[in-house]
Amino acid sequence: MTKESISPGPAPGRCATVRTHDSTWSPSQLGVYDHITDINHDVSPTRPADLRIKNGTTVRILVRVVSPPVVFEELKGSKPGPGHRFVFSEDLELVEYDGIAQKNRLVGSHSGFVTTLRIAGKRDKIYPKGSILMQYEGIYRFQSTLSTPVQKGQVIARGVLYGNFDRDGIFAPLDGPVKLAITGGTDVYQTARGQIIERDPLPENRLLDIQL
Repeated sequence: MTKESISPGPAPGRCATVRTHDSTWSPSQLGVYDHITDINHDVSPTRPADLRIKNGTTVRILVRVVSPPVVFEELKGSKPGPGHRFVFSEDLELVEYDGIAQKNRLVGSHSGFVTTLRIAGKRDKIYPKGSILMQYEGIYRFQSTLSTPVQKGQVIARGVLYGNFDRDGIFAPLDGPVKLAITGGTDVYQTARGQIIERDPLPENRLLDIQL
């Protein structure tokens, strides 16, 4: 997901600080950036038959999220604590396709919502105090271009993020790299299943392991 981190707040009523791996905002600064990076415009309406993805195959797409995000905004009325919700949208650069290095061209966007579900207190019977569960709902929207092997379509991802925050508001997973379920898609990805691994080894990395 990236936003690299979102803090629901150290305590109800207290403002949180939100930070990516290279930027920090307070809640009053969150919103839509006044610049939007254009996606490559060499979009091809058709693709050669040998470049189309066939069912029964596995595709591994490694992308890098571009910082800062185009959109990162708390929803109106969203307060710190369970139920806190924000929307994000960020551009994607293609790093590798099926293990073959690419030229880091823009290939699409990653957008969605993150909602705080649970903040463990001292009486929590399962999770350590201060740890947080957050629901992730995201969509990877890819463009089809002549300069990359990526095909047009959407990949839908869902999952729960588990971790905590340091004093600077940086989110740290507590059970290894973030893993999210691929639950479907559109176009060539309409039968997609698999998982997405985030931040391994770099914070901005997203590896889509797609089974079709």
